[in-house]
Amino acid sequence: MNLIIDKGNTRSKIAVFKGEEIVFIHKTDVLSCSFLERLFRQYPIHNAILSTVSGIQESVLNFLHSQCKFINFSVEIPMPIKLSYATLKTLGSDRIAAVLGAYFFKPQENFIVIDCGTCITYEVFIGGCYLGGCILPGMDMRFRALNSYTVGLPIVKPQANDELFGNDTIISIRTGVQNGIVYEIEGFLSRIKDQYGDLDVFLTGGDALFFEKCLKSRIFAVENLTLIGLNGLIEYNA
Repeated sequence: MNLIIDKGNTRSKIAVFKGEEIVFIHKTDVLSCSFLERLFRQYPIHNAILSTVSGIQESVLNFLHSQCKFINFSVEIPMPIKLSYATLKTLGSDRIAAVLGAYFFKPQENFIVIDCGTCITYEVFIGGCYLGGCILPGMDMRFRALNSYTVGLPIVKPQANDELFGNDTIISIRTGVQNGIVYEIEGFLSRIKDQYGDLDVFLTGGDALFFEKCLKSRIFAVENLTLIGLNGLIEYNA
């Protein structure tokens, strides 16, 4: 079995795979050795991989090294795709892991991965090569920014609606943020397809299901795309 750890900006997502099947998944704010010890007692884990964008305690790294064949993910690890990115050292491991997840789904296709998490990222994959992408503020970050950088605007929570604009401040903020993200995605996809032709579109991240029903484009919504990519990378390097 494979242990997959995806440590993001705010939370860690931990999964155990048996082949391609997820048999355990958990999200936590604090990744501890005691939690990992329980997992190793519960499951016969032989391989583990860690992807982090925010650092990790040395004790966790030492524990994983001591328990199994462990990969600390980086762009130097052999992978089945090419990377055409000018600053590989600054390339987020979560971005590449999501691209790998889409690649293992459809290895012969051109595609875009849109990850709607703390940030919204767009990743472009053409002809077996990752070309790069875009990084924008995520939905929660936009709501918080409007509250933090103004005097009179309140904090607003997302809520599904079909309105184009609001007739009060709350709805105006909500429709502005939510519709703005939809328009961004649709505009980006339109421009990319004009240049590269038809592409598959993968949508993932914490807010993926929220936006899936709002988009007109045909998309593949895959909740655990990053975890799937990391698990596939373990198998590729087996």
